[in-house]
Amino acid sequence: GGDFGSVRSLPIPIVWDETQGVLVRILAGGYCGEVSRVKTSTDVTLLHVLFQSKGVWRMADIPQSQTAFFYVRGGRVKVRAAASLLAASNDAKVGGKGDEPLVVETHQLGYFERRTDGAAVVEIESCGDEGADILFFGGAPIREPIATAGSMVMNNDQELVQAYRDFERGMFGREWDASLSDSDWVDHVRATSPLAKNRNLKL
Repeated sequence: GGDFGSVRSLPIPIVWDETQGVLVRILAGGYCGEVSRVKTSTDVTLLHVLFQSKGVWRMADIPQSQTAFFYVRGGRVKVRAAASLLAASNDAKVGGKGDEPLVVETHQLGYFERRTDGAAVVEIESCGDEGADILFFGGAPIREPIATAGSMVMNNDQELVQAYRDFERGMFGREWDASLSDSDWVDHVRATSPLAKNRNLKL
């Protein structure tokens, strides 16, 4: 089986910008001089950003070599497409350098085109009175093949088969509270996995 690494509890650095009404939890990488203690195999940034009403968050100097995107967990946000920024929303590359902000709703993904003329500055603002909650991801592309099946993402079909076998053996970490029992979750994985359509395949 593969080496999935160990998981242990680590303190999460937090940056609170009272002026802009934004709290940032640094899950991986760094932000505003604070650095996560989580070790990653590639250079990535993972931030949990919580907005108060009309809160504004800026992420400066994203390297042109990196891919950046964000997922809206709650509320809705608008991305200001300043001259230094190309942005997209609604799960598709809309892009543009105009003055019109792009709105991204709850459970939608916004992603930024990779730039060729220097680092980008991201500015995201919460819409309405309820605030917003997003996960921001940034990192250098690993440029490897991708194979997916159900909830698994690997490099090829053989690795997918091995990943499902490892899951069945309980090698994906400790148990956690969930609405499904262990057996119900295993049944769900088997039922939704494209690999399970091959009845000769033992997961």
